[in-house]
Amino acid sequence: MRYLLLLAIFYSTCGFCLEPLTIGSWNFQWLTAEPSQMGPKRDAQDYHQFNDYIRQSQIDILAFAEVGSVNAIRQVIGNGYDIELSHRAFDKLSEGKWRQYTGFAIRKGLVYQRHPDLNLNVNHNNRLRNAVDIELTTASGKQLRLLAVHLKSGCFTQSKSSSFSCQTLARQARLLHRWIVKRNKQKQRFVILGDFNRRMLNVENQWFFHMLQANEHQMKNHLIIINHGASHCWSKNINKHQKVWMSEHKQFIDFILMNKLSAAAYISNSFKEVAASRFATQHFNLSDHCLISAKLKQ
Repeated sequence: MRYLLLLAIFYSTCGFCLEPLTIGSWNFQWLTAEPSQMGPKRDAQDYHQFNDYIRQSQIDILAFAEVGSVNAIRQVIGNGYDIELSHRAFDKLSEGKWRQYTGFAIRKGLVYQRHPDLNLNVNHNNRLRNAVDIELTTASGKQLRLLAVHLKSGCFTQSKSSSFSCQTLARQARLLHRWIVKRNKQKQRFVILGDFNRRMLNVENQWFFHMLQANEHQMKNHLIIINHGASHCWSKNINKHQKVWMSEHKQFIDFILMNKLSAAAYISNSFKEVAASRFATQHFNLSDHCLISAKLKQ
């Protein structure tokens, strides 16, 4: 009996017996609690579909984008999570129709602290989104910094100087690089995840990913892209004449990036895209992005 008791205590405290931590990212495409002219009109069935995919993935920490309010994210995530919404949501200058915010949904019971947002509004137009910054204390007592991003759209593969969008994305990359340098100097584990609006697995025009690393690559602190393979994310498109057509995104623009310290805890081949079927995408008002996730040892 005493042996069984000791064995039970051992398995409840040993680090390698801890459940893995599932982190993920999802851009919800204009998710609002009130009807909006900007995004899809959604009903209870749509919210149920969202929630079903989240339950399937068993997400512990979800980085989200394009969420209009805490009430809006509650409709798809439920009450089992603490919500950290970008500080920009509470800034009077950001009020109005452009209510797209980043943030985190953190499973209740997880221990974390909130850091100030990383301001990525490089054009000073109150439309570019802040990155939300939290620091998790895992069940094993280790610290993990997480940054939720939603970067400038319109520069998926082009060169740095080819357009205003690409120049904006480059300025955001410089600010992200500074954040990365600070984390590496402090020897912190970190993950950056969200909608980068950039096809970083594209073999050409890799300037954006190189800017994030810069000298960090030479210092062996390089970033690791966890995504692999092709995306199979369906989206429903509706034009001004209410014509509907379907398209499949085969290259990722949503990513999970880790430094070497955090990648050491990554559970091999646990990266997953939870993609709705073509049928489900056509019959429900979901998102033009899909949920991605990965598992980490705690």
